[in-house]
Amino acid sequence: RARERTLAAQHRASEIERLSVLGAETLNAGVATEALGAIAEVIRSALDVDRCEILAEAGVALARAGSAEPSPFDEAAAGLTAWVAERGLPAVLRGDRTAQVGSTGWESQDDPWLSQGDVRVLLVPLLVRARPVGVLRVVSREHIAIGTEQREFLRALSYYAALGIERVRLVAAAERAEAFRQADELKTALIATVSHDLRTPLTTIKALAHRLASSGDA
Repeated sequence: RARERTLAAQHRASEIERLSVLGAETLNAGVATEALGAIAEVIRSALDVDRCEILAEAGVALARAGSAEPSPFDEAAAGLTAWVAERGLPAVLRGDRTAQVGSTGWESQDDPWLSQGDVRVLLVPLLVRARPVGVLRVVSREHIAIGTEQREFLRALSYYAALGIERVRLVAAAERAEAFRQADELKTALIATVSHDLRTPLTTIKALAHRLASSGDA
């Protein structure tokens, strides 16, 4: 029991160290996608998998950590990823390419489906205020071991990832708003310039027309 408690304490200390490193890296990241990259790398190393990807709701990869080599499960995982993003429910793809969908309480140890079978791809929905904003996709050529501690770790980091995606979306919206504002200012300046350039010849034309009309020239 003493050895078990010691191992548990060491594991907790390792988790705290990883989370502290992650917190420091995300706070120092000037760009939101850099923070997502740090999160993906921490998850990949913690689960000891080949690849970890953070995907936006449209399936666009915002961050990727690990091997860039294609996996034999990539094609099957693509359609399942779209389903997870749409439904907001987790799913796994097993070594025999069969898929299984979990419930909303997937983090609970009372739900054993996640640790059963030869899991090769894990898909976790990323939620902000119960709204799906993306998908966390973990891929490995070997079995992905997901126990209770890994579930708790994933739950914490998936929340970080969801907030990172929301930050990317808000930054993009702010940049679009700024672009629209600058375009509006440019349009206003252009109209003012054209109006000024037209006003002088129009005044001259009116004066000439008035002089011609005064002299009786219809």
